[in-house]
Amino acid sequence: MTNSLRIILLFVLLIPIGEIGITQILTFYKIQNDKKILVYPGAKVLFQLDDSMSTSENLLVEVNLELLKQTTQYNTISLAVGFFYDDTSFSSYDAIKLNFDSDLFKNVYATEKTLSVNFFKPTSDLSDPKNKYFFDSSTNFDPIHATRSWVFELTGTYKTGSETYVSNNIEKQKDIFSPPEKVPNSSTIIVQFETTSTADLNRQYELYIHPDGRAMGEINGVDLIKTFLEIEYSELKRITKELPDLGETHIYMNVAEAIRLIELAKRNAIFNESDKQRALEMLKVWNSEYPYLFVSTNSSDANLLLLNQQLKGITDVNEMLNLFKNFKGR
Repeated sequence: MTNSLRIILLFVLLIPIGEIGITQILTFYKIQNDKKILVYPGAKVLFQLDDSMSTSENLLVEVNLELLKQTTQYNTISLAVGFFYDDTSFSSYDAIKLNFDSDLFKNVYATEKTLSVNFFKPTSDLSDPKNKYFFDSSTNFDPIHATRSWVFELTGTYKTGSETYVSNNIEKQKDIFSPPEKVPNSSTIIVQFETTSTADLNRQYELYIHPDGRAMGEINGVDLIKTFLEIEYSELKRITKELPDLGETHIYMNVAEAIRLIELAKRNAIFNESDKQRALEMLKVWNSEYPYLFVSTNSSDANLLLLNQQLKGITDVNEMLNLFKNFKGR
């Protein structure tokens, strides 16, 4: 973790407006019951999410455009929200960008002293058409997003020149800007979320089962296991041998087909289980079983041919799976 993050307070300091006077480029407010409550720079702000992963509260970030233009010479600014990946590198999720020289800024924000950016799309009377937002609160917060610690980063760039480019056979000019640099004295905070046990269950289900189930962690998702076994199925299916009077034939098709049928049956059983907790328990069992189906690597032809013969005519997937569990050729 970076030194700047180490000093961030591990509690929320919420101070009613008027009790402290702070003039800074970024000012943060927690919105509760349509009231703005000042949040100290460096604080951690915690939001409670309900079972539907939604909240009636919000976070407002005010960018002091007047102070910014007085103390810097930037031509553009960008307020990004994101998280620290591997505790070191800032990963931007979304950014609000302003070009001070653009017609949009001159027409909409030129006379504004502050730029207001909400974490969620405002739904109260505090909203303003000029305000920006990062997440749309009309749709529930993504369960994966709720596990992250969100931070803000304000950067600026300088105009360094212009260049000519051709578009639709017409020469045009575009500005060239310096690499972005972090704006000095733009303090930030951390935003975190607490979820209910129901929401956590829904998150686990979404990660590992629905809609794609490709997550990796303590267990592998349903669709990820399918991908693994499709590779094994394809590997076995492509192995052929020339036999007298028969020509080229697939010699392990019973093994390959059994893998396909077992995976399909397990996947469908998990998908068809309406109890999400039970479905996750079934997935954990499937995670302990599917490795038995990897039989192609380092297995002798004799062992694979025997397994192929044993699987001939069997239609019960549990009986098939038991043969794989007892396979001696690994």
